[in-house]
Amino acid sequence: MIRGYTRSVLCGAKAGLCSICGNGCLTRKYFLLGSVQLLSSSTHRGEDNEPDPREGHSSRSNRMTSPTTNLVPLESDLKPNYGSSPQMDDALGRRRSMLSERSLMDLEISTTKSEDSSEDESTPDTLDVVTLEDGQSISSESGKSQAFRRIYNNSNETEQIKNVESKFCDNRVSTTKYTWWNFIPKNLYEQFHRLANFFFLITAILTLVPGITNITPVSSISPLVFVLGVTAIKEAYDDIKRRMGDADVNRTKILILRQGRWTPSTWADVMVGDLIKVLSDEALPVDMVLISSSLSNGMCYVQTANLDGETNLKVRQARPETNKLSSESKLSSWTGSLECEQPNKDLYNFDGRIYVPGRRNPLSLENNQLLLRGCVLKNTDFAVGMVVFTGRDTKLRQNARDPPTKRSTLEKRMNIGLMSLFVLLFITCIICSSFSVAYMEEKYWYLSLEGVTARDKTVAFFKNMASYCILYSYMIPISLYVCMEVVKLCQTFLLEHDINMYHEPTDTPAKAKTSSLIEEMGQIDFIFSDKTGTLTSNEMELQKCTIDNQIFCLYDHTSPSSPETPPEHSPDSIKANFQSTTFGNVEIEEFTKHTLLQKLPEIGKAQEFFRLLSVCHSVLPEVDKNDSSKLVYQASSPDELALVQRAADIGFVFKQRTFDTVVIECPDGSMETYEILSMIEFNSNRKRMSVVARCPDGKIRLYCKGADSVIIPRLSQAEQRSFREWTDAHLEYFAAEGLRTLCCASLVIEDQVYETWNKRFEEANSSLEDRKNKVEGLAEEIEREMTLVGCTAIEDKLQEGVPESIFQLRRANINIWVLTGDKQETAINIGLSCKLLTGVSLISLYRDDPEAQINEATVKQELENAIQQFESKRREGEEFGLVIEGECLKFCLSKTSENIQNLFINLALQCKTVVCCRVSPSQKRGVVRAVKKARPQLRTLAIGDGANDVSMIQEAHIGVGILGKEGMQAAMSSDYSIAQFRYLANLLLVHGRSSYIRTSRLVLYSFYKNAVLSVCLLLFVCHNLFSAQNLFDSNSLAGFNVLFAAGPIIFFAILDQDVKPDKVFAYPRLYEIGQRNEQFSLKLLWGWFAYGIFHALIIYYGMTYWFGYSVVAEGGQTYDIWTLSIAGFSAVVLVVNLKVAVETYYWTWVNYAAILSTIAVWFIYSFLFNAIESVAGEEYWVTQKLWKAPSFWFFLIIITATCLIPDLSFRFIYRTYFPELRHIVQEIQMEGREQRKKLRQKGFVVKKPTITMMPLNSSGALLADQNGPKTHTGYAFAQDDHTASQFSLSLSHLLKKRKEKRKEKERRRTTALGLKKEE
Repeated sequence: MIRGYTRSVLCGAKAGLCSICGNGCLTRKYFLLGSVQLLSSSTHRGEDNEPDPREGHSSRSNRMTSPTTNLVPLESDLKPNYGSSPQMDDALGRRRSMLSERSLMDLEISTTKSEDSSEDESTPDTLDVVTLEDGQSISSESGKSQAFRRIYNNSNETEQIKNVESKFCDNRVSTTKYTWWNFIPKNLYEQFHRLANFFFLITAILTLVPGITNITPVSSISPLVFVLGVTAIKEAYDDIKRRMGDADVNRTKILILRQGRWTPSTWADVMVGDLIKVLSDEALPVDMVLISSSLSNGMCYVQTANLDGETNLKVRQARPETNKLSSESKLSSWTGSLECEQPNKDLYNFDGRIYVPGRRNPLSLENNQLLLRGCVLKNTDFAVGMVVFTGRDTKLRQNARDPPTKRSTLEKRMNIGLMSLFVLLFITCIICSSFSVAYMEEKYWYLSLEGVTARDKTVAFFKNMASYCILYSYMIPISLYVCMEVVKLCQTFLLEHDINMYHEPTDTPAKAKTSSLIEEMGQIDFIFSDKTGTLTSNEMELQKCTIDNQIFCLYDHTSPSSPETPPEHSPDSIKANFQSTTFGNVEIEEFTKHTLLQKLPEIGKAQEFFRLLSVCHSVLPEVDKNDSSKLVYQASSPDELALVQRAADIGFVFKQRTFDTVVIECPDGSMETYEILSMIEFNSNRKRMSVVARCPDGKIRLYCKGADSVIIPRLSQAEQRSFREWTDAHLEYFAAEGLRTLCCASLVIEDQVYETWNKRFEEANSSLEDRKNKVEGLAEEIEREMTLVGCTAIEDKLQEGVPESIFQLRRANINIWVLTGDKQETAINIGLSCKLLTGVSLISLYRDDPEAQINEATVKQELENAIQQFESKRREGEEFGLVIEGECLKFCLSKTSENIQNLFINLALQCKTVVCCRVSPSQKRGVVRAVKKARPQLRTLAIGDGANDVSMIQEAHIGVGILGKEGMQAAMSSDYSIAQFRYLANLLLVHGRSSYIRTSRLVLYSFYKNAVLSVCLLLFVCHNLFSAQNLFDSNSLAGFNVLFAAGPIIFFAILDQDVKPDKVFAYPRLYEIGQRNEQFSLKLLWGWFAYGIFHALIIYYGMTYWFGYSVVAEGGQTYDIWTLSIAGFSAVVLVVNLKVAVETYYWTWVNYAAILSTIAVWFIYSFLFNAIESVAGEEYWVTQKLWKAPSFWFFLIIITATCLIPDLSFRFIYRTYFPELRHIVQEIQMEGREQRKKLRQKGFVVKKPTITMMPLNSSGALLADQNGPKTHTGYAFAQDDHTASQFSLSLSHLLKKRKEKRKEKERRRTTALGLKKEE
């Protein structure tokens, strides 16, 4: 970011080329056809220019047409300055002819001819440049142009009509997906994109054709209508909520200047050119240029959390020329106008000009004067601005985009299963149709098949093909999608309301942005985590510093090590290890804060060091609302805030910031004012921030702070030698303690040198081409030969529960990679602190020397050496961790270095953990993408808290955002958001795992139950010469997937638990069930389908044998086809619903009610349907007759037992002789439940199992047997189920309870005796 504070100087007409644009614009006066412009250095960016405060993020060269597109509306102002010439007269003549056709103020300036413009247009699109001094001929240039929009003050009635003619969009917000007239066609169009829905649509249409099938159209259409209707209702509900939200936004009140008064209006009524007044704590409805504010200097504070996720306050400032326009009368009579760029997505840059009455030249407008929609005005009573962008043109709406589409692995495999099921269905239809044609022979005389020709057989084949498609359509689980949506929504609801993931201090629960990926969290193999703000709390505190080769502790030092700190991690131990292993000849001695305060006047660099921390920053001070004597600092990063706060603690208090000054208070109470001449703010490329200031002593100083890798090479040679001798060892020591380091340097600049440099700096800052590189090049020139004044060491503490969570996740066979921008030592120390690197041997691909030559060859050589080292030691059973630096990673991720990328991925995937240091956001995304590409079967999760983590979060299969102190952008771009990293274990091990198991069972069961039904239909077809006749009643078939077999599996998929959540934490290896795809695969899918065929065979042949031959009805007759139909369908309903009971592990009253009520619904429906003759037809009173026969009920018992006993037997054998880990845990869980029950019967108080974790070192050594569960003592819970000795028993509580019971009995007896006496 560049901010220039020196005033632009108008340049005269001298010979030579312009040093800003190189086109001679300062040396020659030009007349532009289509506009009149007197060019000077001030007209490039306007007079009193303040460059973009966020410069460096993107170049504006592509968004500006030319520096010669500024307008001066009056040609009379220019004519005397030019004199007279033929070219001038000719140009003025053409200019007047153009002004007769359209107003000068309405002209759009186009510097070059548009590619799509025609030659016969009346308004010229070319830029004709006429040289006015030397009489050269007119020349023309052609190229692509970019038009600007001209905006006038709507409060001035004469100007308002010009905005209306421009036809700017309105400010009405509409985020709805549908309208009242396109909802049905658009929704149906989207739903029929699903193959299953489209297939059922075709079958429903076929049922309307007479003679195709005996299935009624209603029975075929009603399930489809139900599925479409449920989905449509959900879509309509969501759209109505969006419409209501839009209405609330559009009705929000705002003050608009109309007819000379501030008139309350709505956001929807705001138009481009309106002057609006925003009050404190109000959100901005539009993008507007700040005209004035309640603060005297024209500044205002805004919060942009809704826009970029950053919660810190940002400052915006009006032009001094407009800041006095605050009253209604002045604003109404103001005739100024704006010219600005067209709508675009760039949040950090803005180009525009404001035309102020009475000024010859327009003034430049930049991002510092732009307030964006979505921002909230803070700490400012009001702000007045002119609207430039409304509605869809605002930068907020321009940046709005749909998140990347992600689909879970289970859903992808389910779709493959559905496709294969469609193939099976069509093959079955072809086979059955072929047999039906083959049986068209004359020997079946009762079918009247005499004289059948080949043509008749062909017609019959296709007709039967359609019939079978309709009949076997029940093979496709039409309700599967609806059931999955309902189940996932309920699972998401349980996730968001889990008290174990609720962060009470910030009132932050877990949030789900999507419900379609919840089961994917049960299959995660890799976690890619940011460090700062994710593993750490992002609460920075400046702990130590090194000044003049001395280390000072800046916090209140009480003891070297707390009692809870292990001896090997105490500061004294770190110092001893550091001296013995790294720099044995360097003595590490730390001075206290008290010593620093005493030596402060004596140490020359100390005062300059803390002055640098107080001046070189972008922090904003504000008065505490509760205590006016205190200051509260608002910073863009926690690092800057920590530095300024610690400097204030030492005595150098940052007091005030104005447009170009910073005021600090020194320890002696004196005030010092620093005039800020230039500011070159931090960005990811420079990795440093610099401020050029005129100090109170009159000298100009450059203050610079940044990473040691960029500061040290810019020091003088003597300073670099001193750094390598002393300070480098101090920084290594700080990094060993896990502290973030920063170097601070200064340079005294001569006035003449600065003036020369500043002139070029302002020219580069005003350049419209390659501005960023020009500015950074000039920064390189001034940031040289600096003097190191000190280095800082900032502590960023680990979040609560991070080591425990990482330990659990690693026990769950999840690999964790840390991707951070910190240096290697800091990242390694944090990795050790959070138990990430505990017990692994490190392989380092890091080069700490800034002068080291890191190229493709050296990186390849290091990778090959690391692989050799890995292979030699892997045989010994060692586990490895890889540490790699961003410069090396650049070659490892390069598309042109595929061999190196393969070496890196193969090495990294075999390591237990990987730490990537000094990586950029694009490299974070590249690492995730490389792993996904190398191992497509692995599932990845990325977690972070800042905007630099967004690309990584969106690239991974699952993105999790931390609602931290770096804003909400990561959380807004993620699939799920949590408040703390420690909740990730609960998110994956509990919710992810259970959702994966439940959803897998839902899909497998859906295929199973439809196989049972459809195979029964197929067997009946085979039994009657493939005549495509239907066995079951059409209405019963229509309700099968919706009414008679849906409820139990839905509640099962919402509530079932194979093991308790606390057991998953006790035995994290239970999570591997999802990583190995044990619960869902195509093999399992077809296994369940085959099991459905087995049950169908039992039901059909049991039904035909039982009722067809051996059982007779009243009167000695056998039962008819309708009896078989009702009996068979009853058996199907009973078996498929009780199959859910067999699969259920966790029983609640809801499960009981769902199964019993679903079975009861079928019997009630059958009884009522067959009791109405007009509806039942030939089935009239069949159910009632059938129920009277005991053989029917006996049949149901026999068939159900025959189907389910093999299932129960198989499960018993499998659990007994081939148990899985979860089967063992279930037995432990059952044993613990029985022990608790016995203890409660004896009167003991037994605490319920919880997943509250205790410190890792609280119970002795860790026991994590890889072969099975053992008594877990290291990672303890409030209790464990399988050991009665760990139950919490309270004898005193028991005695107290018995005493209270005796008192209650005595009180009741006394009351009863009193009542008897009264009687």
